[in-house]
Amino acid sequence: PAKKPTPRKALPEVEEETAEVDGKEAINALAVRLVARLRERGLAVADDDDAARKQIGGYVMTHKRGTTVDVAAVIRQADVDVGRRVHVDNVECPDNQGLANAFKELANYEFKVGDKFKGAAYSKVSAKIAEQTAPVTSGKEASKLPTIGKASAAKIDEFLASGKIEKLQDYRNST
Repeated sequence: PAKKPTPRKALPEVEEETAEVDGKEAINALAVRLVARLRERGLAVADDDDAARKQIGGYVMTHKRGTTVDVAAVIRQADVDVGRRVHVDNVECPDNQGLANAFKELANYEFKVGDKFKGAAYSKVSAKIAEQTAPVTSGKEASKLPTIGKASAAKIDEFLASGKIEKLQDYRNST
């Protein structure tokens, strides 16, 4: 029988909050603090700190009136625009969670840019990884599974070696 997906918790409500900023350094410092808070909320803020600061800095400037920034509005806008990190439910082996999440996120980006074939392929890879009861230890091993080809196996090796997939990093840093 199919498992029921675990419902994701809603993001916590945002308390009303403002911050005073009196120059570029203060704006940058606020953006850095907000990046950390947004990551704690589970948002898909760019992994590169400089790219993330610029991304959130734009929201800070949008919600700045004089020297006051509506921090709550920045957070609410990021909740909508940036979205949450992908989390695959029902991963059989906890060691495979990050890898399954990465491929699901890759799939979402491919669908978003209109490449439904790559999106479907990465979704299948994510699902196949999630089904495994033992840790995936290499791309070569994973390529023996149906739906996992050479390109995905190479991305698996990249993730296992570094904790990242360059293509995914590029997507995250371009949004």
